[in-house]
Amino acid sequence: MPLLIPSYDDKTLQKLYPDYLSLRLVQVIHRHGERAPRKRLTEFIPGLWNLCHAAQACILLPQQGIDELHFEFSSNLPPLSASLTGLAESSRIQKVISLPGDCSESQLTDIGRTSMSQLGAHLRDLYVNRLKFLDAKISDENDESIYLRSTYFNRTFESLHQLFIGGLYPSKYRENSFSLKIHTRDPYSENLYANHKCKRFFELLSEFQKTASSRHESKLKSLNEKLKPIVNEVSFSSNPSCNELLAKSNGIPLPKEFTADVIDDLNAVSTGRSFGGFDEIPELRRLGIGPLLFELQDQILSKIGNSKESADNLKLAIYSTHDVTIAPLLAALDAYENRRWPPFASHIIIELFQQKSSSSQAKIDDKDRVKNRKTVDIENQGEYFVRVKYNNKILELSGCQKNGTHHTNDKSLCTLKAFLEILNEQIPVDFEKECHVTYKKTKKA
Repeated sequence: MPLLIPSYDDKTLQKLYPDYLSLRLVQVIHRHGERAPRKRLTEFIPGLWNLCHAAQACILLPQQGIDELHFEFSSNLPPLSASLTGLAESSRIQKVISLPGDCSESQLTDIGRTSMSQLGAHLRDLYVNRLKFLDAKISDENDESIYLRSTYFNRTFESLHQLFIGGLYPSKYRENSFSLKIHTRDPYSENLYANHKCKRFFELLSEFQKTASSRHESKLKSLNEKLKPIVNEVSFSSNPSCNELLAKSNGIPLPKEFTADVIDDLNAVSTGRSFGGFDEIPELRRLGIGPLLFELQDQILSKIGNSKESADNLKLAIYSTHDVTIAPLLAALDAYENRRWPPFASHIIIELFQQKSSSSQAKIDDKDRVKNRKTVDIENQGEYFVRVKYNNKILELSGCQKNGTHHTNDKSLCTLKAFLEILNEQIPVDFEKECHVTYKKTKKA
């Protein structure tokens, strides 16, 4: 079901956003909303999910090679509805008939759209209505204040679109001529998840997953015993927990054998094998999420240094991503506490603040720049602070708890220097070299 996002009361809001700090930049990295499975399920979960009615009014088809997409969308979507097709009384599929509103593989469901609208509404309530940080209305004249980027999948495009038009800037807050701009990248230039060309990353991941599989053998054996009445085998190749969590999050009933304890064990086993390596292996973190950390860092420094007019105007950057982005990013910040699969619509928010009495700027020395890092000299670094939130929970990062690494009034406010040190530890010096990437030389004509 949609992720609950609590709102701050006035007292908490004043504490988190005191008068002596000025909010300069907000970065939001979110997972897409609830989706349909990647493949048809035919045992105890319906083969077709009739949960994608709104998608008939909005289907995004990104084309290969496009770096920036410009869309003009209608916000007049049909009412959201949820019903199931082909589910027999025995909870097993007897016959499947495709109907209007049936979901295609991995498609964002109507519930997923609701989740993203709620996240957008939360961002609007906080940053527009209460903090007056963002403009109340959006048009082509002030759209440089917002940067939107998505991975190369329809479900992330549609999630970001729904967040924007369904919650952040509904139709009455958009000029009629406004064109929504979403940036994307070719898969081989992607940094919102582990890049396909990084051979070393996938070598490390494969080695860890083999180790993790042996760790969880006893728990898998126990799960097989508990689920014997309804499944032939629970194994990593059967993708334990994923399909069950998909069904549960979309309101589809599961057989009685899927107790809370069973689902929790499935979650723990899957999460441990898929994401545990990011906690345990620094090199895996660096190659998997380091390039994104570099981009987030670069955006912060460009904002502070006012190196570009567009950077000076930028206030909000939103990245529409996946579970394989959120979990590694939490691990890189040493904030992956519960080690559970990130729920749909999970989001990490990074806020940059400046002391109102401060006018210092970052000096970025491009002479010392290497392929994936910048060395930064910041006058009065203590006058800039960074806060990180995960699903609206305020995080006190472990790298910012010593004296001098956080604001004197709030341990959740890292000094910019301390925050950059956390990021720099996770950023590759030479990504291609560390990935062992090689390119074939073309013969001269």
